[in-house]
Amino acid sequence: HSKFIVHAGDVNVEVLGTQFNVWQRQNKTRVVLDEGKVKLSRTETNQSVIMRPGELVEASESQPALVQKTVRTPVYTAWKENRLVFEDATLGEIARMIEDNYGYRVQLTHPQLRSRKFSYTLYENDLDLLLSTLAESLDLSVRKQDHTILIESKNP
Repeated sequence: HSKFIVHAGDVNVEVLGTQFNVWQRQNKTRVVLDEGKVKLSRTETNQSVIMRPGELVEASESQPALVQKTVRTPVYTAWKENRLVFEDATLGEIARMIEDNYGYRVQLTHPQLRSRKFSYTLYENDLDLLLSTLAESLDLSVRKQDHTILIESKNP
């Protein structure tokens, strides 16, 4: 029952008895509250917010205000069960996740590919399975070369 604070960039997550997920990548912090209560505060703006279960709060260096919204928490906590869950995720968001989680550089050959949407639950956190599922579902050509993944449309 001890209070503790998680520091993620300039966001402080004060734990008030809870289960939550903190994600920080590329100057952006995301907190998803599964149950209980947490208080978030930004050191630079003195802004704070109390989160309720099922809420997500994002902060980034480019946006001074904390952005709060309601989400389905299993989408953000599936990694704990070695799953990947995508709900209307854009190919651009998936490319960034691959870069962050697997260390590959992802190249999309056409800018319009970034906005293509994908919904799927992958029950294993397996990059090759994800890439083959993306290729088949979205009619894409996906090639891995060294530390780069090239994604292009089969029908330009």
